[in-house]
Amino acid sequence: MMREAQAEGEWADIIRLLPCFEGHGRLVFEYVELFGVTPLKLKIKKILRLLQEVAKLFETSRFLFQKKEYKVSKPGIVEGLRAVCNKGFQEPLPGAPAKE
Repeated sequence: MMREAQAEGEWADIIRLLPCFEGHGRLVFEYVELFGVTPLKLKIKKILRLLQEVAKLFETSRFLFQKKEYKVSKPGIVEGLRAVCNKGFQEPLPGAPAKE
């Protein structure tokens, strides 16, 4: 019962994030699925964490890579997500922002 209530709250958090993606929600979910989280392998905490990271990217237009901060435009973010999604990875992408 407690876990169900927590999951319900996490789903509500996911729904609240959708406007952050400025109409690119499908693309963002396609990207998140590359980490091995799909409706069949539902890992709500991991999905939420990944979506929060992408939402932060959309909101700030900045990301860190090898301890250096980079600025990227919204079209650049979308183009980057599309490029990653079109790569055709055979295995789920490794890692997640934090441990579950």
